[in-house]
Amino acid sequence: MTSLHGVYLDYNPFSPWRIPESLQNASALQVFSASAANIIGNIPEFFGGFVNLGSLHLAFNNLNGGLPGSFSGSSIQSLWLNGQQGISSKLNGSIGVIQNMTRLNQVWLHSNSFSGPLLELSGLIGLQNFSVRDNRITGLVPMSLVNLPSLKVVNLTNNLLQGPTPKFHFLVAVDMTIGTNSFCLSDPGVGCDSRVNTLLMIAQSIGYPTVFADSWKGNDPCVQWIGLTCSNGDITVVNFQKMGLSVLAIGVSVFGICRAKQKHSWRVQSPNAMVVRPHHSGSDHDAVKITIADLGLTGGTTGETYNHDSHGPSDIRVIEARNMTVTNNFSEENILGRGGLLGSFSGSSIQSLWLNGQQGISSKLNGSIGVIQNMTQLNQVWLHSNSFSTPLPELSGLTGLQNFSVRDNRITGCEYVE
Repeated sequence: MTSLHGVYLDYNPFSPWRIPESLQNASALQVFSASAANIIGNIPEFFGGFVNLGSLHLAFNNLNGGLPGSFSGSSIQSLWLNGQQGISSKLNGSIGVIQNMTRLNQVWLHSNSFSGPLLELSGLIGLQNFSVRDNRITGLVPMSLVNLPSLKVVNLTNNLLQGPTPKFHFLVAVDMTIGTNSFCLSDPGVGCDSRVNTLLMIAQSIGYPTVFADSWKGNDPCVQWIGLTCSNGDITVVNFQKMGLSVLAIGVSVFGICRAKQKHSWRVQSPNAMVVRPHHSGSDHDAVKITIADLGLTGGTTGETYNHDSHGPSDIRVIEARNMTVTNNFSEENILGRGGLLGSFSGSSIQSLWLNGQQGISSKLNGSIGVIQNMTQLNQVWLHSNSFSTPLPELSGLTGLQNFSVRDNRITGCEYVE
């Protein structure tokens, strides 16, 4: 099969069949076209390895699964995978690999079950036709697509795209029916409310989950947006409990929610909330509760209050967390769940610190807990089931300490008794 250049099997009522593995020996293949040929199964990885393959047309079949990773860097110029006919399963998952298929000029992925965001597409300098309508794609339409000089046709109708409605060049044929996405406003090129922008930055940090895109529509987050509670137009609670979110990173963008208006006095408490307090914040004013407990695969968090001083620095300190990936200003060395306790905890206002039971197989929280002796406002310390070591520090300054748990660690030395 090494001399095979083209395969054309379109519109044949074959019995269900899979693309044979033996086809990978067709190293000179330039065209494989088998639309509406009753093909089942996944798209084989070997298609991405054909150095001469320019056209891969597999529309109107019964394919399922995701786009092969081998497509990245491939020679494919025309990719037709639209309209898979499966009732319970179609092509699905992310289309992120597209951003590395720099030779593409035609992308037809419409009428499938693709999800996740559109990524940066500036590398596709020859892209002319881009059709992803009738999927479950979320997130913002990247400006790299909007401003692509080569673009002639774009189809975006019936997805869950968010943020501002994009405004394409007037020469581009645009299929983007009003009301069939989750844009904040219907007018192309008009920006969203600042609170919407901030919340979308949070959604971006967790991959623009569908659960948000389904609900977060319009330009007022206080109108039936899932996970949010408002009072008099102010967002007072951000509650992401039990939404099936698998990864979460909370960043400084959270504080922008509070900055949309002048100072407010909020005090919110719950035994099922994550406690986050900005560094150097000395009061309980301007508080917003962020509840992100029970996040499925990576666990959740517990706590009481998230304080924000709109005039102070907005670096984040985690007060209580369990099974949570959170960072100190996104610093890699301070990812919660491994490494040691932050030196900046010394002298902090933290009263309740829950870091117990990190789930890492090869690495958990470890090192010294010496900083505890300078956290004089503590009343609860739960550090059990980790890998902390070295002796217990002097604790006489913790005059309000009520609960102290360090079982199941590697702590050495004698216990200090005062």
